[in-house]
Amino acid sequence: MSAALQSEGIPGARSSVWSDPKTLAAFPPELAEAMRLNAERGVGYDRPRVLQVGRARDIVGRPLVAGILGESVRPVVRDADAEFAEFLVRDNRHKES
Repeated sequence: MSAALQSEGIPGARSSVWSDPKTLAAFPPELAEAMRLNAERGVGYDRPRVLQVGRARDIVGRPLVAGILGESVRPVVRDADAEFAEFLVRDNRHKES
């Protein structure tokens, strides 16, 4: 199924479809090679891994709440960005040992 979809131009997540020349014809060669390498070397997640998930969600969600409440979002985003950067350093200290 992944090969059939990818042959129609819908990128697949399986490494096998990126190594099959028949499924690559729908993509520009440079994109196909980049996607193949990403499938081979990439990680299966797109967010930082954290131990304190609830705390991370609170920080990241603060600008959303401000927007919903009709408050000025820009200063909340700026503060949340700085706080989240510090949070990531603190939360990932366990990796240093």
